Amino acid sequence: MGFMPDRPLLQLLDGDDVLAALRAVDEGSLYFTPGGLAGPLEPAQAAHIFATWMAQLSLADNVPEDIRLNFDRVRKLFLYGLLERDLFSLANHEAHLVLEGALRHRFVSYYNGQLPILRDSVAETIAVSSYYDYYKLRPTLKRCRLGTSAADGEALPFSYSALYGWARRQRLLVGQRNVGVFASLVNLRNYAAHPERYSDDIPPWVVRLLVDVAEIINKLWGHNTDGGRLFPGPVHRHLRCAALSPDSTAAVTFGSLASVRPEEKTRDWTFAVFLAADREELIDFDWQSSGGQRFKHEPGFQMTDYPAEQIVAPTSLDDVLSFLSANNLNEFADAIDFQDRLFFVRHDAAQRPEFPRALSDMMIVDGQDDSVRWYVVRADFPMDAWVRIRDAATVEQPPLHSEIIAELIGDDMARTYAQSLVSPTS
Repeated sequence: MGFMPDRPLLQLLDGDDVLAALRAVDEGSLYFTPGGLAGPLEPAQAAHIFATWMAQLSLADNVPEDIRLNFDRVRKLFLYGLLERDLFSLANHEAHLVLEGALRHRFVSYYNGQLPILRDSVAETIAVSSYYDYYKLRPTLKRCRLGTSAADGEALPFSYSALYGWARRQRLLVGQRNVGVFASLVNLRNYAAHPERYSDDIPPWVVRLLVDVAEIINKLWGHNTDGGRLFPGPVHRHLRCAALSPDSTAAVTFGSLASVRPEEKTRDWTFAVFLAADREELIDFDWQSSGGQRFKHEPGFQMTDYPAEQIVAPTSLDDVLSFLSANNLNEFADAIDFQDRLFFVRHDAAQRPEFPRALSDMMIVDGQDDSVRWYVVRADFPMDAWVRIRDAATVEQPPLHSEIIAELIGDDMARTYAQSLVSPTS
């Protein structure tokens, strides 16, 4: 299996020996389960697994051919890792360069090669055929800014990290939790481009990176990845039902609406119907009652991980059954974005922050406290926003999965700010 350590490939002189060594499976490539505890696999089995992984990685049709070819080369390198383990690490390093190249290409193609800039506040356009051409102009663009909808534009992106920031501002890349992923990718790219030590990457690590690279490239050209880790797209919602016992110590979430039917043991329970994602928990523990449970959705606040709506308020089983029989339940199904949402968090310094509100929740806020602070936070999940405000005074480096957009004083100012987002032209 592979050439022996005392006869390394680079010391072989006979052509037939070199070819034989190149064609032989590297035994080290067959130990690729976590910790290397379940190997070695049979070479054909490993080859099948590798090929299956690579076949599942694909780029969208509108991704430029140069980017597609670069990515295909990485996939081929990975497959050849079966014959030479070092090629897994090479595929890992090359993948970072492919991703950076994709970001550069997208920056230029986004403007069709006509970059809008502000030179001393005067708008002009510079024509470039590639990011390399644009980068060569850097000395002449020192006092220039990229022309955007903002009055003074934004900084021109001349670095890998700056390109990620540009892509997020253009909404080409979304997800507040992904900000930390992008930062890690920048660091890993720098290590790949300037390695100081030998690296030995096992296949699952490399595959995870390639999956992320494919997701990011596809998203740059407008495509979500169904079931993806970074850009799964809108979450699909449908009607779901849950119930609580009279003393709230027991609960049930029904697997389907068809299973909501009269049972003697639950007839006196409290039922509710929600428009929610399958992955959403409808029941949570009640922090105000030892051993108690509650519906996770709470009107006026964002308590569920994904956007959810209460369709039938807590009521009797008979009321819920009447609703189910009187409506076309499929008409309620929809899909809704959940990444990069805005949350409003009200905080009286003497107490813990109130739970997050969505923009729609702000329309019913009737407080009149002129001293209370409100924070507008961008986050993918409401608890990310709440934790950011809870820990704001004690954490020196806040997590990257939330961002404070605005800080407002008083309930009136918060309502006015929210109204400006609802009716920005008014």
